[in-house]
Amino acid sequence: MKAVSGDLLLEDIAGSIKANSVSGNVEVVRADKGAGCESVSGDVEVQNVNGDVYLKTVSGEISAAQVKRSMEAETVSGDVELDGITEGKKVDAKSLSSEVRYNRGDIYSDGRYNNPIAEISTASSRAIPSDRSIDGQRHT
Repeated sequence: MKAVSGDLLLEDIAGSIKANSVSGNVEVVRADKGAGCESVSGDVEVQNVNGDVYLKTVSGEISAAQVKRSMEAETVSGDVELDGITEGKKVDAKSLSSEVRYNRGDIYSDGRYNNPIAEISTASSRAIPSDRSIDGQRHT
C-alpha cells in the first residue's frame, strides 16, 4: 500500500503488510504476519502485530505496541516508543536526535536489544537481569 500525500490506516490484515507514505502518517492495527511501514515525513504506528516488524521514518515519531516477534525501528528526528514487544529475540531501535523508550517487553538471555539512544524503562517494576544483553549508548 502506498500514498504520496495523506495518511494510511490499515486494520485487520490477514497476512503481512507493507505500507509507505511520502508525506503522511502510517498506522497498522492488527496484522497476522508482520508489518513493514515507512514514511518520509509522518508518524509510524503499529499495534497488535504477530510477526516481525520494521518501521522507519525520517521526520516523525514511531510507536509500536503488542508486537509478537522481532522489532526494528529507525527515525532521524522523532521519539521511538516500544511497548509490549514479546517473543522476539531482536529489538533494534534508533533515533538520531530523540529518545528511545522500551517498555514492558521480553528480554531473552540469548536475545539482542540495541538502542543507540536508549532509555530502557523498568516502569513495569521489572529490572533487566544481569545475564541479558542490552546495548545502550547516547550519541551527542
